Amino acid sequence: AAALNTQSQTGTALTNGGNRIASFGAVNSGSGNISLTNASPLTIAGISNTVGSIAIDNTGAVTTVGAVIASSGPVTIVGHSPLTIGAGGVSASGDIVLTAGNTSGSGDDLTLSGPVGSTGSGGSVSMTAGDDLVQNANVTTSGGAVSVLSQTGSISMALGTTTSTGGGSIG
Repeated sequence: AAALNTQSQTGTALTNGGNRIASFGAVNSGSGNISLTNASPLTIAGISNTVGSIAIDNTGAVTTVGAVIASSGPVTIVGHSPLTIGAGGVSASGDIVLTAGNTSGSGDDLTLSGPVGSTGSGGSVSMTAGDDLVQNANVTTSGGAVSVLSQTGSISMALGTTTSTGGGSIG
């Protein structure tokens, strides 16, 4: 599909490995999870989940252009290629896991151009890049840890960006 936008009250599960969606947006107003397994370059137009998790597993590049928000749950976005978080950022009350590339590789960059924040008291942020990790926006937690790994590239922060926790570790 060129574009798929879902609205639900009990979650959305699109976990067939043969999915080929170019642009995805989802809103879940009740309790339930939003999950997508996809096998083509993906643009996330925006995802909002009131009570539940958000899990994206994509073979191909992933770019967010709208906010990804799990008001009462965790967020996991795995791009088996580059992953770019746009200006809308990622927010969750639980853990946030962002992964670009499953193994070390050229161009499996993780770029943060929007804020990433876990608002839960113990929610952590974990970011892994197969190659370079570029932080152009702030990363925060309310007590959880922040961990960052670049398998073969470098980690860089733009001037003025911050990484902070409310007492958790940064590694």
